[in-house]
Amino acid sequence: MKKELLLRAATVFMFGLVLSTTRMTVSAADNVVTVDSMVFATAVDSRDPVGTAKEFAASVNQVICWTKISAAAPPATVRHLWYKNGQKLLEVPLTVNYASGRYWSRKNVVPGEWKVEVVDAAGNVLAAGTFTVK
Repeated sequence: MKKELLLRAATVFMFGLVLSTTRMTVSAADNVVTVDSMVFATAVDSRDPVGTAKEFAASVNQVICWTKISAAAPPATVRHLWYKNGQKLLEVPLTVNYASGRYWSRKNVVPGEWKVEVVDAAGNVLAAGTFTVK
């Protein structure tokens, strides 16, 4: 009886050791993140962009940067960096929890030249897009 309990305990311990070793071998370098699509819109409905454009009227108060992002080993972190006339105004962290998903951020806008960069956790630019508010 004692030997059987010790054998079971050893098996459980070894199984747990194998699981924890497997989890630890996944590194940030293995987590490839890609931006499959990036558009600018005035709204999001049912997780899809509405009113997409590259040029918006000054009457538009807010623009949404909508992205479809894939991650090889979620979760992963990306950021939307918002620039107006070359000056960074906003940084929005987003957590990619699924292998593929739709993620967006929004910014109140004024007339000017705008750019949004999508960067990974290491700061690598994965995608960039521009739009104008007239």
